[in-house]
Amino acid sequence: MKKMAILLAVLLAMPALCQQAQKRQYDASKLSPLGMQIEKMTFPPLLWHVPRVGREITRAVLPNGLVVYFYPDHSVPVVHVHAAFKGGRLYETPEKDQTANLLGSFLRMGGTKALTYEQLMEELEGMAAYVYGWVGDETGSLQAQCLTAHYPRVLELSRDMLLQPGFREDKLDLIKKTEKENILRQKDYPGWVIETLFSAQLYGEHPYGRIARAPRIEAITKDEIVKDYEHLVVPERCFLAISGDVEPGKALADVRKLFGNWKSSKEPLPPVQKVNEPFKPGFYHFEKDIPQANIRLGHLGVSRGNPDEFALLIMNAILGGEAFKSRIMSRVRSDEGLAYSAGSYFGTDSLEPSVFACYAETRNEKAFRTITIMRETLAEMTETPPSAEEMKQAKETIVNSFIHRWTDTSYALRQIMELEVKGRPADYYEKYVEKVQAVTAEDILRVSKKYLHPDNLVVVIVGKRADMADWPKNLQMNEVTLPPEYLK
Repeated sequence: MKKMAILLAVLLAMPALCQQAQKRQYDASKLSPLGMQIEKMTFPPLLWHVPRVGREITRAVLPNGLVVYFYPDHSVPVVHVHAAFKGGRLYETPEKDQTANLLGSFLRMGGTKALTYEQLMEELEGMAAYVYGWVGDETGSLQAQCLTAHYPRVLELSRDMLLQPGFREDKLDLIKKTEKENILRQKDYPGWVIETLFSAQLYGEHPYGRIARAPRIEAITKDEIVKDYEHLVVPERCFLAISGDVEPGKALADVRKLFGNWKSSKEPLPPVQKVNEPFKPGFYHFEKDIPQANIRLGHLGVSRGNPDEFALLIMNAILGGEAFKSRIMSRVRSDEGLAYSAGSYFGTDSLEPSVFACYAETRNEKAFRTITIMRETLAEMTETPPSAEEMKQAKETIVNSFIHRWTDTSYALRQIMELEVKGRPADYYEKYVEKVQAVTAEDILRVSKKYLHPDNLVVVIVGKRADMADWPKNLQMNEVTLPPEYLK
């Protein structure tokens, strides 16, 4: 009764409170001194532009095929170096699985022919610099940062790590041990488990879906990694970006001196592994005794260069990509109170078809209700075009995010260089905003019908099955698991 009385009092008071709020008017004289100071502040219009090769950026090609980019910025005495070479796990057959991953770690931890890893790290720390290497899906990278005074030495060390790696056997043993320990720990993270199992259901034994296995990691030899290195790290497939407090002419002379004798191989990359195994739609469950079910549902998406890329970006922002304003977030969180975080992502920047997925975390007993709402929201996207307000918000979010990419010189140069690495048109970013603004509501409806398949979904749930009280008894749930070494 007491709770009911309090609730009734609040309801009766609300009209009066609303009237008072309407009567309140903004009065600058009542602001604090700091507030008044902020009120008087004015700002110039935001000026931005995409840097261009031949204008702010210098591009050069060495006789051995190495492509070099320079972007000077003398605002701070810092230099950034970023090297990228084509090659990664996307080119690996099942027999070569995990070789590229270990190569990335070996480049980072193997030191150079002249310096051990410990000696290298000690010298870099003494200069307050770092050099870091890794290998991903399509490319390997080496990234360095240092003060201008130490740039010549750091560039030399970067060259040695890339062209003269140490590949010391004791470090390979440590790398393998670390990778196997990661396998034992990863099962404890529901987010990792669901992403791994979701990719495995979509891609099967394609590199995008393979799960690392301890026996394969243990079997990889130093000779196998060195052979992979010699095949991938060659100048004709390597790109070098240097930005910051440098002069392009002097920097190019330094690059010619350090990298000019690097011999090309003319040996082509192995073919890209194709996604050719059709995924099987259905519901898949991984048993984990946790109070919240982790949910992923989706299907394969599109590859890089798809003509509908910009419509897909806006469509995904409306569907689930825009925080707090997307349809999935509104329905799952705001309307139903089922999850703190919910949304979607739609990849458009990979050589092979990427992932479209919706995600949420909710109470186990509400897992099916959450999945139902997400599927209904997908279906709604294919039935009616978005509103003018949804289009406006999505475009503003994408454009504002894009504009702020160009405030950091080193990041901006990497983006420009990656256009060539990825085979995108040189004017891709110059036309980016124009293409975003050109998308119509009718385009969104068209791509939703074409690329969203609410009745052909892989649905993966990680959670406690016994607590999923709302799950229909006549709906099949397929149990899935991880390789045995993950479950020890």
